[in-house]
Amino acid sequence: MWRTMPAAPLENITRADPSRRWTVRQVAEHVSIGGIGPVIVGSPATVADQLESWIDETDLDGFNLAFAVRPETLRDIADLLVPELQRRGRYKTEYAPGTLREKLFGAGPRLAFPHPAEQYRWVSGDPADARPDRRPLAPATPARSARR
Repeated sequence: MWRTMPAAPLENITRADPSRRWTVRQVAEHVSIGGIGPVIVGSPATVADQLESWIDETDLDGFNLAFAVRPETLRDIADLLVPELQRRGRYKTEYAPGTLREKLFGAGPRLAFPHPAEQYRWVSGDPADARPDRRPLAPATPARSARR
């Protein structure tokens, strides 16, 4: 027996085709691989062709990719799709130097006052990691807090 899904929970799915009456089975099949977004299946060239067409038609500047099988899907993206997009000049082949913090804020690699996390540093306990500018992960001492 086919059941018809209520309209409210299906709003995101039915928006593309509001005149269609969705059954539970149809919804399950529709979202079973890849969720409610578009699903692209094929060779790296086929997937890259589709992504390129979206870039060219909409001027978008990024994608949120989901996986069907983990870690295989993510491995396929990194090992097969990214190199194909790089060959086409659609994906960077190297990153600008520096940490993300340096790129976003222009600051050095360490947090600085007045950031609340500046008072913490991680030291592994391994003598090879011992450096004078680091101390164990712990809150600031009263003397350190007082000098601010």
